[in-house]
This record gives sequence, C-alpha cells and structure tokens, in this order.
Amino acid sequence: MLSRWSFPIRALTRSMVFSSNMMREKREVGNRVTTSYRLVAVAASFFILCIFLSSGEAFAQAAPFPASFSPRDVTVYRSWDSTQTLRLRFELSLSTSPHVPSSKTASYLVAGSPLSPPRVRVAACHLYRVRGNEVVGETWEMPSNIPPQGGLTRINEVGLFRQYKVYSLTLNLVFTAQPLIPNANETWVVDFVELILDLGAPPLTGEDAEIAKEAFSSPALAELTDAVLLNADINSRYYYTTSTSTWEHVRSWATKIGKAARSNRLFKATFYRPGIYRVTREMVSSEGGTSATTPVSAEKWRVLSKGEEISAIPDPDAPESSLLLVVPEWDIDELGPACVWLDASGENEEHAPPRRSAPAAPSHEASSLGHRPVVMREYVAEELVEYQARIKPNSDVTRWYWKAIPPDSIGTFTVTLPSTFASDEPVSVSLYYAMSYPRQLLPRIEIFANGESVTTAPLTTVQGSVVVGVPPRSLHAGKNVIGVRSFYTDDSPEEKRDVLVQKFIFRWNQSPDVAPEGFFRLVGNEAADTVLAFPDSRKRLLVASCDPDSPWYSQLSSGESVQVPSILRGKKLFAVAPDEISSPPVLEHVSSQMFALLDPPTGSDYLVIAPSDFASALIPLAQRRIAQGFKPRVVSLEHVFDLFGYGWRSSEAIRQFLSYCFYGWPHPKLSYVLLVGEASEYRRDPALAPPKCQIDILPTCGSARRESVHGDHPYGCVAGTDPLPDVPLGRLSVASSEELTSAIAKLLRYEDSPVGEWATRGVFVCDDNEEFPRVAKEIVAAAGGPSLAIRLFEESSYPYVPNTRVYGKRRSWNATRELLSVLDGGVGFVTYFGHGGPNIWSHERLLHIMDLPKLREPSHLPFIACASCDNAWLDYPLPPVKASMGELFVKQERG
Repeated sequence: MLSRWSFPIRALTRSMVFSSNMMREKREVGNRVTTSYRLVAVAASFFILCIFLSSGEAFAQAAPFPASFSPRDVTVYRSWDSTQTLRLRFELSLSTSPHVPSSKTASYLVAGSPLSPPRVRVAACHLYRVRGNEVVGETWEMPSNIPPQGGLTRINEVGLFRQYKVYSLTLNLVFTAQPLIPNANETWVVDFVELILDLGAPPLTGEDAEIAKEAFSSPALAELTDAVLLNADINSRYYYTTSTSTWEHVRSWATKIGKAARSNRLFKATFYRPGIYRVTREMVSSEGGTSATTPVSAEKWRVLSKGEEISAIPDPDAPESSLLLVVPEWDIDELGPACVWLDASGENEEHAPPRRSAPAAPSHEASSLGHRPVVMREYVAEELVEYQARIKPNSDVTRWYWKAIPPDSIGTFTVTLPSTFASDEPVSVSLYYAMSYPRQLLPRIEIFANGESVTTAPLTTVQGSVVVGVPPRSLHAGKNVIGVRSFYTDDSPEEKRDVLVQKFIFRWNQSPDVAPEGFFRLVGNEAADTVLAFPDSRKRLLVASCDPDSPWYSQLSSGESVQVPSILRGKKLFAVAPDEISSPPVLEHVSSQMFALLDPPTGSDYLVIAPSDFASALIPLAQRRIAQGFKPRVVSLEHVFDLFGYGWRSSEAIRQFLSYCFYGWPHPKLSYVLLVGEASEYRRDPALAPPKCQIDILPTCGSARRESVHGDHPYGCVAGTDPLPDVPLGRLSVASSEELTSAIAKLLRYEDSPVGEWATRGVFVCDDNEEFPRVAKEIVAAAGGPSLAIRLFEESSYPYVPNTRVYGKRRSWNATRELLSVLDGGVGFVTYFGHGGPNIWSHERLLHIMDLPKLREPSHLPFIACASCDNAWLDYPLPPVKASMGELFVKQERG
C-alpha cells in the first residue's frame, strides 16, 4: 500500500525491486522493456511524481526531478572509461522516422564529486535538421552555437542521496537552427549524442575509502540506488563517510543526565499547561527511584529543560523535602507536552550548587503602595471539540474548533472566569473564528453575555478574529454563558455558511486591591521599579516570574508589598497560594537504557521505532526479518525522544536519531526503517480529548501552526538538507498492541502466500473526470507488457443513482460492488487516479472507508498506489477519519 508519504516496508521493498529491474547497463525507457513488473514501477513513479509536484515548499528545491522526457523517446547506454570518467550515449531512435520529440529535454540524476559538479564533453553525435515534419539535413558535429555545457546539457546540484552528491543532468533534445531558407522555422533534433562526464576528483583515499566500500556494499543499497541514478555503481571513494553534525549536543545531554540515570535517580515530568508545580521526595520514591530509606535532600536536586539546567524555587514551607518547578508558556499544539527533568542524585561533575531563584523580601511600608501598576489579566476560553481541514492554521489557531453556528442561529459557550475576576472597565473579548466554507459576502455576529445582547460586529475575513467590548456588569466571576448569533444581511443566492467558533480571549484590568490567581502582567507604570501589593488578599500568595531568563519570586501576605524588577514589566507573572500548588500530571522514573542508542556494538539494516509497550508484539516480525538475513533492531520511541529531543515528543527528535544511525552506527548500514504508532493532530492532555479522538503516539513531520505538508517523507531524508529520501521508510499506523499483532499477522500471511497468476493482474481505477482515464491509458500504452493483464476500471462505465445521504450528489452502487469483487479476486497492483479524500475515492463515493470491511481475501493483496488527495491522512484525529483509507488498507485484518 503506497499512501501519501507513508507506506509499509514490504510493499516499498517490492516496488524498489521492481524498479531496479528496469535499470541495467542498457537503460531503455519505452516499449522496449516488457518485464511483468514494469507497469507497477511506472504507476508508482507517476504517483510519487504527483506527490512531488503537489508538495509545495517541501520540494521547491528538488527541481528538475524526476525525468521530464517522453518515455517513448530516449534510450540510454553507459560504460565506465575509468573510475572518474563515465561515458553516456543517448539515442532517440529517429533514424527510421525523424520527428520532433514530444518533450524538448530529458532529465536524469548523476552521482558525482562533492568537490565540484561533473564536466561534460561531446564524444560523438548525430543531429537532424528538421523543417516542419521534413528532414532537410543532418550533421555529425555539434553546431558551433551549441556549447556542450550550458547549451546541450545543464548540470545542477540536487543534494545528497544516501552519502554521495547528486546532480541533475538535463539534456536538450531540440535546438533552434539558423534557417537555410529565409524566414523558415528550422530546428536541430538530436538523433544520438555520446557524452563523456568527468566526475571530478574523489574526496576519499586510503582507509576512508575502504570504510566507505564496506559500509555501502549491501545488495539492498544497490537495488535502491539502481532505480534512481544513472551511475549507482559509482566508486566508493566518492561517498561521504561522516556527517557535518558532530552530535555534540546529544552527547553533552547524555553526559548531564548520565550519572543520575545510572544511579537510578533520574526523573521526567510531563506537563500539559504552564504554571507552578510541586515535586516531593515521597513522589520521587514512589516512582522507583530514590529509596525512602536513603533520601536525598530536595535542596540538592537539579532541574533541566531542553538540555540546560534551569532555576527552581525552594518550597518555602519544606525546602528539604520538596521543590517548586516553574513551567513557562509554550505552544503545545506545535510542540506537544512540555518536559522537565529532575536529577535527584545530588551529584554534579562541576561541583556547582543547583540553580535556585533568590526570593525577593516583601516590605510593610504603606508608602510604596502609591507606585502600584495596573494588573492586566488574560483568560483563554477554548475547547477542542471538532476538526475542520479547511481551517488555515496560524500562530493563533489550529484546525480545531469549539462549535459551529449555523446561519440565523445562536451558539452558547460556557466560560468560567477566575474567582478573582473584577473590573471597572469594559472587558475586551477577542473571538477567533473561521467560515465552514469560503463565501464572498460574510455575516455579522451578535454577542450575548449571560442572556444580554451586548454588541454586534461584522466579520471581514473568511478566517480571523473580531474584538468587541463587553460591559463589566455583564460578566462575573465563575460560570458565564456567552452567546454568539450569526446572521446574514445580504440577499445573495450564494449558500450561507456556518461560522466555526474556535476560542475567546478575555482581557481586563484587574481591580488593584484584589489579588489575582494564575497568570497576569504588570503594565502602565514607567518607574524604575514596580511595586506589587494586594491589600485585600485573604491568603498568602507565591508570585513568580514565568520568564526562564529572568527568574524571580516572592511571597506576599495582606498588607505587604514587594518591588518587582523593571525587566519583568509587561511579562507574565504567576500567582498561587502555596497550599494550592498542583503536582505534575505525569512523573516517571527514567532508566539508563537509552544510552545504548549512542554506541551500539553493531548497526542495523532494518530499524523499527515503536513505543515500548509494543515491543512484545513486534517479536514475530523481527524473527521473520532475521530469517530473511536482516539484522533488525527494535528501538523504544520514548528513548529516542528522551535522548534526541530532551524528552519532548517532536518529529525533529526522530529525524535526528535516524540521521545519527545512518552516519554513526557501525555496519550493517541502515537500509530500511519502520515506524509503528498512530499519529494525530491532537497533542494536548489525553484526559481532555474529544470522544473517540486519536491521541498522538508517533508524530508526523509538519507544523500545526502553518499550512505545511504532513507526512513521513522527511524522516527518510537523513543525508543532507535536500528532499531526496535516502532510506526507504514505512509506517504501521496502529493505536494498540492488539492492532499491531493483527497487522503483523496479515503482513506475514502475505509474505507466505504463493505468488500465482493473480500477481500479474493489475487494475487502473479511474474517476469519471475525462483526464483521469486519459492519463491511465497513456501509461498503459507507454509501459504495458504482454505478461501483464491490465484492466482499466472506469467509474463512468457504470450507472449512477442519486446519493440519498448527500444532497445533490450521486453514486454508483454497481461500480462499488464490482470494484470490491475485483479486489477480492486477487490482483497484483491497483492504481487509483482521481479525486478523493482521507475517507473516499471520487466525489461519487466509488470506494468509501465504510466499504473496506466488506473485503474478504486475506492473502492475495495488491500493491496500491493512490494518485489522489489526502487518501492516507496519517494524523487526522477524529471520526469518520480517525484512521484514513490508506492506513486501513494496511492494518485491517482482511483485504
């Protein structure tokens, strides 16, 4: 199953093997090669090309790639004159019927020296002079106005592929000729050209070259690269053997936490919201670390975040037995849960005392109260309930929203303001929204507060925010009901759309005598120092800075004041009563096993990254790969996050680890990667997740804050910074050990099933738009072979009936039943061309996610390529696409 950017290892391996059969010493592109697997490779290549062309900025640097020539035009021959010199002959086979090729360029990839691009010279050539469709001359020498480099060919750097430099070689096939007859349109057309490429001096000699030769001699590498490059068998002296990264940050982090981990006194706290948290010795002991009989004073604990030690606050009431952690604000939707480390060993190689914030002593001088600033409060009210893929995420919102408001309807939202809410001025309320679908004329909204209409405002953009003022008398501390009414004032026939309310942000100036709770800012006072006091406070408050670069805290009781450093003016502070400080939601003991990832005794050519809970379910797959000659290794996903991401669950940590394995692990070289675990755009507290929401286990690459492609493709780009994948990579999108066991059993049944006549049957499934059958027919005509039984399955060949579930749409039950029957009958490959989504093929519902359980055949499974939009949306979080079609094709038990 090939889906978007993520596909299972077995299918990927087979597709690479199929492709490698097409590229030998004589490389023919066209009808000449008729192996039974050729059409599979072309179909997969077409699908991958569609991904490249639609992937936006992620692939902006890859052009020109792949080849842009017509598959019926060019045949390539090659030979090595020396280690450094490659001879290439390109033939257009025009001798019997010269014509202008369907494309004027042909593009290839060539491996070369990292020191300089290849140099080109022409050894031989034959060109026809063509006027219209008539040949009027020929030459065996390159015309003087066509230089070999820059005219006949163009060479551009593409990037690193595995560990050698790759260049694009673009061959121009047609040139403008000086006409023999005035005003005639004449061109030179290449019949054949023989080029000699000087690859430049290899960068490696001696021992380094032998290391490279050993590391890159595996057959798997030859199969992979042979399908991509013209000279995959380039001498090993051209390889890079080391990364430009020294991985110093990883080893430095391992050193900082190593002693605590080996002494069984390293802990990791996970947080879903900012604030101040208390960790006690009892909590540490209960997690299996420090023994209760040999306690280490909390005064000796060290706190670390993102690789560096940070300041903590001694517990004013029990400094020896507990410690207060300050967790500043962060973007949880983008970065996932926050992680703070606790070294409870009491040891440090630098013999420096643990970092602690120094307390600011309060004052009882009443005269200082005249300098009090304005206390500005901010409260964010939001719930992640529904998900809309059309929302364009930015720094303010993601694709989640709270509630949809239909036209001329009122949506109500319960907002619980802090118990200390009090203001004498209007409260600023920012409402963030998005339209359910773009519309030229937008509605107005009316805001209600606890049943009272307070204001109306127009929506001026399809997605954005609107700010209104609410009288302070309309709001109160505790539970409030905010109503939003959407109404249209135009008479346009354009369909009226829903307003998707995402969140509210309330901002107000707190009454100066009332102590705040939670976050607040000090604004409006330009004095050198700012005085903070709360005369009406009925309890002692701990006030602390949330800026990790400016640690500060103090304790205040009623009648006391304290000077706040001017550097903290405008920055967020946090106030809480000491007896109301919460514990971390997750505190876990961390062992030293993760350090085995740094210097393993042997490498692995088949690497599996999975949550530790899935390890036992992966044993049958690992045993099968061992029997096949691989050296598999199952790595804990948690260890990858802890060592390469400082405990944060980021895709960058996985990328860093894979690159480290590729460059730093010994032989055998990393050749295949399998990721195990579901992905989801919900990364917040699992306890607050919407019903049936998929929790993020192993994230995809992509940002939650901007429109970027989400997928696994970047994980395979381990060499260099280019978008060329260097390692075949797939994913089993499973949410539990039970799902994983079922998926592996299905995979092993497939590998054990005999390959019969069914494997030579293929189906090209086409949407009913005219262009899709045309493209499919062109591919069959260009690459089909007599040993393949190809069926063109056109949706338009079946009768339609109205779709009773979707107004104004139609569908074909007969087409769906026939397609399911074809799949159950056993086919070697299926390629779908058409419109689609995460849960569907075609607007007419040719195949829907609800149809997949009807599949029966468990062993004769096809290779599936889907040239469609979003059909394997890996991190879609909610039903009906909690698991996309691409994922279900792989992991459901049957079909």
